[in-house]
Amino acid sequence: MQRKFILFFTAVFLIGLFVAPRSTAFAQSASTGAIGGTISDQNGAILSDVMVTVTNSATKAVRSATTSKAGDYSITELEPGTYTLVVTFTGFQTYREAQVPVSVGDATNVSPKLSVGKVTETVDVTDESPTMHTDSPAISTVVDQTEIDNLPINGRRWSSFALLTPGVVSNSDGFGLLSFRGISYLLNNSTLDGADDNQAYFSEARGRTRAAYSISQSAVQEFQVNTSNYSAEYGRAAGGVINTVTKSGGNQYHGELFFYDRDNNLGGAVNPYTTLTVPNSSGTYVTAPYNPTDWRKQWGFGIGGPLIRNKLFWFYSYDQQQRNFPGTARASDPADTFASANSVLPAGESCNATTGTLTVNGVAEAAGTGNRPGAPWGGDWESCQLASAIGSSYQSGAAYYTQGLGIMNTFLGTVPRTGDQVINFPKLDWQITERNHLAVEYSRFRWDSPAGMETQASNFDGRASFGNDFVKEDVGIARLTTILNDHLVNNFVFQYGRDLETETSQTPLPNELPLTNNQFQRPPNVEIGFEYDSEGFNIGKPDDLERHALPDERRLQGMESVSWSHGKHLTKFGLDYNHVSDYISNLFNENGTYEEDYSWEFIGDYLHSVLGLGGANYAASNGGGSYFGFAQGFGNTASLIATDEYAGFLTDDWRITPQLTLTLGVRYEYQYIPPSPTPNPNLPQTFGHPDDRNNVGPRVGFSYNVYGTGKTILRGGYGMYYGLVPNANILQTYLESGGPNAQINYSGLYTAPGHCGPAFPTIFTSASQLASCVGASTVAYLSPHLQNPQVHEADMAIEQDLGHNVTFALTYMGSFGRELDSSNDTNVNLTGNETISYTVNNSTTQTTAPGAYVTLPHGGKNPPLPNGFVYTTTLFTGANRPNPNFGDILEIASNVNSKYNALAVQLNRRYSHGLSILSNFTWAHAQDFNPYIGTGVPTFNVFDPTDLRREYGNSSLDVRHRFVFAGIYQPQVHINGWEKYLVDGWRIAPVLQIQNGLPYSPKVTGGTSAGEFKTINGVGSSADRIDVLGRNQFTMPKTANVDLRVGKNFYLPDTRIGSYRLEIFAEAFNLLNHQNITSVSNGAYSIPSGNATLQNTLNFLPSYGTYLNSNSNNIYSQRQMQLSARLHF
Repeated sequence: MQRKFILFFTAVFLIGLFVAPRSTAFAQSASTGAIGGTISDQNGAILSDVMVTVTNSATKAVRSATTSKAGDYSITELEPGTYTLVVTFTGFQTYREAQVPVSVGDATNVSPKLSVGKVTETVDVTDESPTMHTDSPAISTVVDQTEIDNLPINGRRWSSFALLTPGVVSNSDGFGLLSFRGISYLLNNSTLDGADDNQAYFSEARGRTRAAYSISQSAVQEFQVNTSNYSAEYGRAAGGVINTVTKSGGNQYHGELFFYDRDNNLGGAVNPYTTLTVPNSSGTYVTAPYNPTDWRKQWGFGIGGPLIRNKLFWFYSYDQQQRNFPGTARASDPADTFASANSVLPAGESCNATTGTLTVNGVAEAAGTGNRPGAPWGGDWESCQLASAIGSSYQSGAAYYTQGLGIMNTFLGTVPRTGDQVINFPKLDWQITERNHLAVEYSRFRWDSPAGMETQASNFDGRASFGNDFVKEDVGIARLTTILNDHLVNNFVFQYGRDLETETSQTPLPNELPLTNNQFQRPPNVEIGFEYDSEGFNIGKPDDLERHALPDERRLQGMESVSWSHGKHLTKFGLDYNHVSDYISNLFNENGTYEEDYSWEFIGDYLHSVLGLGGANYAASNGGGSYFGFAQGFGNTASLIATDEYAGFLTDDWRITPQLTLTLGVRYEYQYIPPSPTPNPNLPQTFGHPDDRNNVGPRVGFSYNVYGTGKTILRGGYGMYYGLVPNANILQTYLESGGPNAQINYSGLYTAPGHCGPAFPTIFTSASQLASCVGASTVAYLSPHLQNPQVHEADMAIEQDLGHNVTFALTYMGSFGRELDSSNDTNVNLTGNETISYTVNNSTTQTTAPGAYVTLPHGGKNPPLPNGFVYTTTLFTGANRPNPNFGDILEIASNVNSKYNALAVQLNRRYSHGLSILSNFTWAHAQDFNPYIGTGVPTFNVFDPTDLRREYGNSSLDVRHRFVFAGIYQPQVHINGWEKYLVDGWRIAPVLQIQNGLPYSPKVTGGTSAGEFKTINGVGSSADRIDVLGRNQFTMPKTANVDLRVGKNFYLPDTRIGSYRLEIFAEAFNLLNHQNITSVSNGAYSIPSGNATLQNTLNFLPSYGTYLNSNSNNIYSQRQMQLSARLHF
């Protein structure tokens, strides 16, 4: 690998020795900016060989260039910041402009008209920088220091500012991942000072999203959000690119000290969906809102200055956060899960304790009829079922059931949860010579969060099932910029980084200890109460733990690029190499999972295992238990994969005329995916591996200065972009090959005679115990023709400078995904299947009882299908599989497309005279054929393997309307004396975000036993929707969030060191406490088990559409307040 690394970069170095010089436009860069323009006289005549010099205001670093025969000049690879520009030419007055801003990935146009005179005469100009970039086709937004410092940001996760950009939305779980233009949030690219800042395993920004952030806001100079038409220098992204630039030291000491105090008790609101269920004085379980503690303290500093003036500079950022945010463990459906039972049956009810049938007013109530949710006799039905299982009378069954509810209730409640985060970030900048600049930085990030694997305010997990979360991140980056001559600049970036993430299980609760008699000394994962609406809660060790390393990732990167300005062209080319190794130590479901569909099943199994309830005849059929199903994983816990990412690019910005710039580029990418370390000798497909070598991405764009005044700009372009296959998808698919040293998960184990279900709560010690009676298992492989995700993007924008630093833009954005990932079962018998018809039954006799669900803003939706509607579909029986040795044989292939069309309207005002505005409205429509969006082995979620067209519908990332407004206003006062001290320095900054809710599809629980899987049509476990309704045709309620910051600056007396500014401010997040729904019950119908006639009925679930959670993730929270102080100097 080292030899490949050296040869790779030697090629660029040799090329750089033989390129020839000359000057103008600007190619985008991930960590630097540029200044360029055209020099002319007062009559517009072009001036050539004019000397242009720029000086960095902080470090005094000097760069210069001369204009070409066309009067153009370009000075590239400038560190973001402010510069002083000086233009000198014999016979003309010297032109001097101070405070010229340079932003990451952007070019500042300065095109002065020189006046005749002596060179010793100077014309000073200020505040002349244009409000729009005129030479770039890119659709991008730069979030600068003014916005980073002054806009309110929830949790100080500065990358969330990207949501202020058109075409960007958060993912459905609200953890902070971003989707650009309807493309998967796993296909973006993040860079830090030009270096790759991604985790390849989970395909997210390094550090992921449970922690608040991995780079302190105090260390960020600015960042750029690219949604399309970005330079060919940028790659490994089918979605968007976020480039972050950190601060540096200068000749003057500068920095800030900060402290943030956020507490629920500081005017915070109660979340009505964060509830506790407890018994009242009569023994009935009642549910009420609960307001847990939630406070966080954040403090630190960011300071920089000189070690050697004009030569060596330092910057250091320290950031620590301590958070106490207890979680709430709750049942999603407490009214049914904790339905109280009558100790003696009331009139009109009777229980057959032999069969477990409860008769109400002459009607035998059976499981799955759809009548039970919210029914007043629900606890009586549970007690009758339990009485049948333990062979007792109804009265005994009711007594044990009530006892069991008390045990279940101990699993729920408040979960102690904390988070401690520490970030150290030192950086050195060394101006080695006038032509060589070296920047070296190190980021050390630590996150420790007991019970912090689940970060939402409330979860449907037991108090000991949240999981502990730990992250260690160490990254070193070096960047060397060499000016070979006035027209040729070389940039080399090197990094080594490690990202170790560990999640472990918590100490079992007292009532879980009887379930820990196994080799792991942890209770198995137990799912309680999921039958009717696919909602319930889990206890025990989560099925995805232990994660001793998931992953332990090491990244080695080297990147070299050369910028060459010549004539009307600026050409940039380079090579990029990443070597990523991922070690994991994790076995999914190693401790087993029990499915207890109803409360009585768990209570019976628990009391039987602890007290011997029911004796040897418990559950009638055998001694296994009453649970519905069991699953457990076996195999190798440790594995390693290493991938290599190669890329080369060439881009040319051609300033055809002073008004028209054309950008042409091409990028080539290759992701090396190694062969499987665990091939299956009985499945030849697992010996191959994909090798996609055709990822050539052409890019073309233009920028047209319509009238030549810089006031009206038309820009557009087209490009092909490629994403990466996440390392998790590669490795987890290899581990599911079924071969030696692989992993296998056995599911579908039952307690019925002839099946292999263990006696609750025991688990198996080896897979060999199941060999005699387990059916064929699911295996997976990567298609040898698997392609990297490909997206075609096209844009057109018209921008108008309205004056007074205000700009208006109208933008069309289109994205067309090709070769997106999906999973296909290649072992389905597509002939000889049956047809099945279901009759819709909406006439449930029981509606949702008061208090059964939280009803704010409302509870439940109307049935999605009319009563009596007959729904007919193919039933895949699973018989006569082509390869009988296996169940599903999943091929991970690239056969899914998507499309996204959007129109965005923007009105922005650059900060000046105390006011800035950033606002936009986006209409968008994202549609696709149901690609897999996730990490791990893609699930088989195709409804009909014979007709993939039935998957076409709205994307799960479809947000039809979105409006954003952000502003900063500091009144300008012109008074003196104590009145000025009182009224001056106030600043107000609101952020408003409103959008449509994310879409979802109605689901069906249960299924016909004639199918291989218990789903509506017998296909894989994810085929649980009703295809005649269309995919994702229903949406959650709109979300609306208003954040506000109000603060005052106190300008302290100057000292010998410099000036000081103390800033005191208060912030409110979700100021209006809007209930932003984050979870909804999408179970619309159930298919009863047992009776064959009932199995042809779709019974409406009155809980359908009920809101399950609100303001319970990183993006949305109930109203919270924060008080803060910062000292700037």
